[in-house]
Amino acid sequence: MEMTGDGYLWIATNGMTDLFHSINSTMISSLKGIVGVKTYFLENTSEFQHFRKRFHQKFISDYPEEEQNEPGIFAMQGYNSVRLLEKNFHKWKPISVTTVEIVNVIGKGYNSVYWTEGLGFSEKIEDDTNGATSIDNLGKALWPVQPWYADQGHPRNLMENSEKTMRVGIPDQSLFEQFVSVKFDIQKNEDVFDGFVVKVFDEMMRRMNQSYEPVRFSRSYDELVEAIQLKEFDAVAGDVTITEKRHKFVDFTQPYTESGLEMIVPVRSRLSNQPWLFLKPFTAEMWWLIAAITTYNGFVIWLIERSHNKSLQGPNIVTQIGIVFWLAFTSLFTLRGNLHIFAINNNVLFDFF
Repeated sequence: MEMTGDGYLWIATNGMTDLFHSINSTMISSLKGIVGVKTYFLENTSEFQHFRKRFHQKFISDYPEEEQNEPGIFAMQGYNSVRLLEKNFHKWKPISVTTVEIVNVIGKGYNSVYWTEGLGFSEKIEDDTNGATSIDNLGKALWPVQPWYADQGHPRNLMENSEKTMRVGIPDQSLFEQFVSVKFDIQKNEDVFDGFVVKVFDEMMRRMNQSYEPVRFSRSYDELVEAIQLKEFDAVAGDVTITEKRHKFVDFTQPYTESGLEMIVPVRSRLSNQPWLFLKPFTAEMWWLIAAITTYNGFVIWLIERSHNKSLQGPNIVTQIGIVFWLAFTSLFTLRGNLHIFAINNNVLFDFF
C-alpha cells in the first residue's frame, strides 16, 4: 500500500518496539517513519554487563546463524525474576519504572530519546541531567535528516499539501438525532448538519487543516458505504454499523463505545420443573386474598342454601366446615354445578366475580 514512506507516520506500542533489537538492518529499514515507546532498562550496571556476556555466549552457541544477539527486555525480565529469588531485593537495583525510551526508525537503525518522570526529555540517562519539558527541543535527535518543523514555523501536517476539498457523505435517516442530524434550512436554502458524530468529524478535519464538503445521503447505509468505493465520496461521517460485508469495501475508525463480543442466547428457566409454578402469576398476598374471598363466598352460599337443600345439612360441625370449603371451591370454577341455587345466591356470586 506504500504507506511507510514520506508523508506517513506510524505510532507503535512497546509490543513492537521492544523487539527492534532482534530485527536485522534490512528489515528495519522497511519500517521507516515508525515512532514508538520502548521499554527502558539499565544497561550500565555490572549485573547487566555480566548477564549480557553470558547471554551472548549462550545465544551464539544455540543460534550461530543469527546476527542479532543482544538481550531485550523480555530476557532481562526473566533474568531479574531469577535473580530476585536469589538475592535480597534491597541489594538489587531494579529496572526504572519511571523512564521510557522513545524510538524513531531512521535508515537501517533507530534513534532514541528518553523521558523520565520529574526530569522530562533527554538524549541520555544521567542522574544530573535536566530534561526538556517538551519533546520539541529534542526534534533533531529523533529527526536528524527530516525537518522537525516546517518552514512556516508550524508543526508538519500530513495533509498540508492537499488542496482538494473532500466530499463527505452524511446519512439523513439516522434514528438518533443526537448522533447525526440532517435538516434543511429554508432561509439559507441549504442542508444543516449536526450531531455528535458530525461535530467530532468537523473538529478532526479542523485540526488537520483539511477542508471538506458535507453531502446529504438519503439511500441505505450499504449504498452509502459502496459510494466510497465508487469514488462518489472520499469519506463518510455517520452512525454506520461495522459489518463484515461493509468492512470489505472501506476501513472504519474505532467506535465511540468499547468494542467487544456480545451474544444473545436463550435462557432456560429454573422453575420449569417446579410443581407450584402455576402460583407465579400472582403474589402470595394476592393468593391469600383470593382464598379468603372464596371461602367467604362459600360460607354465604351455605348459610342461605342449607335450609332449602338437605345435602348441605351435615350431622356434625366437621361435616359442615367441609361443606363450606366444598362450596367455596365449587363456586370458584362453576356457578351451578349439581346445586340448585336461588336467584339471591346468583347475585352473591355475581357480586364476587
